[in-house]
Amino acid sequence: STFDLLFKVLPLLPILLLLILLLSSSVSSVLGQCVPECLESHTCEKFGDRHACIGAQSIQSSRNCQIWFYADNPLEPDDGDITTGGPDEMWLHLHENSVPSSTIRPEVRFCGYNPSNDVFEVRYFVGNVYISDWIGDPFEFTFDMTRPDFDELFPEDGIFHLGVDIRGDFADEVGFNPIFVHIRRDSSVYSTTPYTPVGGMFEPDYPDDGGTYRSTHTPYPLYVDINDRHHVGYPADTAVTPWTELPKDADLYVELLGPHTDLFAPLPMWWADPFHDDLPFVRGFPPKHSEEHTNFNLGVNHRHERFPVKDGPRGVGWMSAYVSGIVDEKGRFFFAETSGRVGILYPDGEIFTIAGWVTDPLKDPVWYKKPTHVVRENQVLRGTWLEGKYPGEEGNFGTALDVAIDPTDENVLLVPGYDDNCIWKITIKDITTRDVEVTVFAGALDHSAGKTDGTGHDARFHGPTSLVWDPISDDIYVADQMNSLVRKITREGVVTTLYGGSSVDNPYNSLHPDTPQSVLDECSNNWHRQPCAKTASNVETSAGEEPDIFVPHTIRVDSKGNIILMEIGYGTVRELHPSNGASKILGRVDMKHTVGIRGWAWMDVDRYGTAGPKDGIYWVKFVGEVFGASHGNDRGDPGCDFMYKDITCDDSCRHQSSPIHGCDFGTSTNMFSESYGYIPPNNTDQKSYILFNSDAGQMASFGPPGQFDPAHYPWLVAVDPRGAVLFGGGGEHGILRMRAKTDADPYPEEVLEPDYSWDQYYGYWNGRYLFLDGAPESFYAKGIDRPTLGGIAVSGMDGHNILGLADAWGLKDATDEELLDAMLVPQSVRDADFGNGRDGAWFVLKYLRAGQGPRGSQGPITKFTPNQIPACEINNCEYEIDTGPSTATPTPTPTPTPTPTPTPTPTPTPTPTPTSDAPTPT
Repeated sequence: STFDLLFKVLPLLPILLLLILLLSSSVSSVLGQCVPECLESHTCEKFGDRHACIGAQSIQSSRNCQIWFYADNPLEPDDGDITTGGPDEMWLHLHENSVPSSTIRPEVRFCGYNPSNDVFEVRYFVGNVYISDWIGDPFEFTFDMTRPDFDELFPEDGIFHLGVDIRGDFADEVGFNPIFVHIRRDSSVYSTTPYTPVGGMFEPDYPDDGGTYRSTHTPYPLYVDINDRHHVGYPADTAVTPWTELPKDADLYVELLGPHTDLFAPLPMWWADPFHDDLPFVRGFPPKHSEEHTNFNLGVNHRHERFPVKDGPRGVGWMSAYVSGIVDEKGRFFFAETSGRVGILYPDGEIFTIAGWVTDPLKDPVWYKKPTHVVRENQVLRGTWLEGKYPGEEGNFGTALDVAIDPTDENVLLVPGYDDNCIWKITIKDITTRDVEVTVFAGALDHSAGKTDGTGHDARFHGPTSLVWDPISDDIYVADQMNSLVRKITREGVVTTLYGGSSVDNPYNSLHPDTPQSVLDECSNNWHRQPCAKTASNVETSAGEEPDIFVPHTIRVDSKGNIILMEIGYGTVRELHPSNGASKILGRVDMKHTVGIRGWAWMDVDRYGTAGPKDGIYWVKFVGEVFGASHGNDRGDPGCDFMYKDITCDDSCRHQSSPIHGCDFGTSTNMFSESYGYIPPNNTDQKSYILFNSDAGQMASFGPPGQFDPAHYPWLVAVDPRGAVLFGGGGEHGILRMRAKTDADPYPEEVLEPDYSWDQYYGYWNGRYLFLDGAPESFYAKGIDRPTLGGIAVSGMDGHNILGLADAWGLKDATDEELLDAMLVPQSVRDADFGNGRDGAWFVLKYLRAGQGPRGSQGPITKFTPNQIPACEINNCEYEIDTGPSTATPTPTPTPTPTPTPTPTPTPTPTPTPTSDAPTPT
């Protein structure tokens, strides 16, 4: 009967109600719980108020197949113009009144997948809620806000991530890149979640031309509360000590002047978007933008002019490694950035923009693939352009590539504009009020190209790349690349041609009459090849002769006033006498050079003798030919004993990017090479020392050169006259400083036992692999779970980030457990048993403790003037400066100047905590 049924059911009602409550909670709590698939096969760990799926297979570049998501996105129509930006494939927008639904159309790429023979299925989830059942090829699914359960599944608006589970054939081989989902309803009834996904939202290496995914990511990112970001600056110790030994003999150390990433790994940063400007989100900004500088800006993949450059102290400001310039005697690096910014990197790691576009201190940057005018909405222009093609509010530098400082006035700078075909002059009238004027010092006001000599605006240049202001002669020397000229400019602006006259297509002015027939046969259609170009040109000349110039790139002077010139066309570094024409080769670089491609390479001269013997030359090359390769037996070039650290060819003869033993290089003429080199003074045999004896080529934050992995695709090299050298590479984020080692520097002294694959492999390095991937490369067989990379994305490599979240630099006094907790190291990694009393925590701590670096004595930092630059127009853009005591060197630190309390924003959705646009006293 009905009564009997009710009598039986009533006792079960509390249980049923509890189940309904739990089900409702699991459905509505999008962010707080783990995806069921995670719970089925992995461990779900909680970090603070958020979960992570531990052991979920990370997706790496080694995956054979990739799923590329496409979605209907009428908010971002494709205008067909790559220079202004097309639709952002990383976004799926659901807006109630404009885009209530969107169809996901995946495409399987990069493998031999055949839908007629191979079967696998996908299941979509958004946040931590499934939105579909299993779906087969073509894997399309329409996500619709009108579905009956939508409000129940997503009770809050906000930014989430879209991911997929995969089963069937290829399940272990298929990877995918999670994309963002923005949900916005127009009713005020629905609140907006303050959480946003971090980790997994990374970019492929070359997304626009079909390249493979190079960044490691996972379908289970962490979610962070945007209210948790709290930007803090961590000044580096400014003290350096000169050294006079050759770099290979000195006790040196390399440290970070900013957070960095692994090879090709994007740097997680906060961003704003026009379609949800009240919701900041985290997305990884990729490195490696072009190997060739003639298409930096407005290129398909590169768009340097839209980079998210930002002012602030170390840990807050950001600059790319695509910078060049000069360090003054106070240790201030005056840099020109290819994005079109000229600024200063102070010796404590703080970044300050002098002139050019920079992110507004009150805003987050707009994604760099948006149209330029949209990116500019969140930027401010520093400096006033009085001349040039784009004066006033439209001013900017077109691919600024170098900086020279007036030796008599530090407030006057010269900058070559590669795309502007001119030499710019920056006059700093009052830095405290940002009163900076920009004018054209030499070259056409309309930026037209040419090679005419003349005074000021009557002169013409074509693609100037580098310049130097010689303090001895008071002359300015310019590498006028596309004209293949060395130009001289007087203080009054009189431009004359010093040397050169060939074009970038022909390396010589007139072919030598005694050129051997064999050379003519080999080189007749290949004069751009460096051995051919040298054979046909006046490269080494005596006084009174005219040296040829072929695609000059970097120009400097030594302590005696000689011109030191690096040429892409010849692949050499030469010494040129500025008046009598004498020239000689000091060393070979062999950077990349083919028809129409100007491979990147830079150098700087230690005119002070504080970073080795006086007039030693540091150089780097982005890519090029392997040193020591025979380049073909018919060329007669030196062999393997040519350019290695030990000069002779033995078992230690190694290429910097991958080991090459012995001399058996065959006849390869185009082997890949990216190198950091040093040419000693008074060099007579054209040989260089390779600075970093490393196989991996991936940057770490510390260590002597012998154990240091340098940045891939080296770009920046600048000598600090106080006794240091700055480096940076396009393959990773971050700027490095090499200096003399101190007793306070952490050092990787612990080594593993011989049975761990490497006889002498530091605990630090295995800790690094544990921290990044969940297991060291040599320990995969031990079955250690690989964790979600959400924690890595939050804390960054070495525990450093610019997200305003927990940072190892600010955790000097943390206990081991507190440090591991702050860096979100999974318990499964900590507890992993590696024998000999060492667990995973031991290795990770070796890595993190070293990454913290020494604190040292933080004395006053020399700025432009004794007075600090005003913070900004309103009082909620201050950042803090960390002055906590060092565990390594417990010296007192100055008390920071009090900063105004941020004004709360009375809006339901938190706004970004902006940072100051100017240096703050420490």
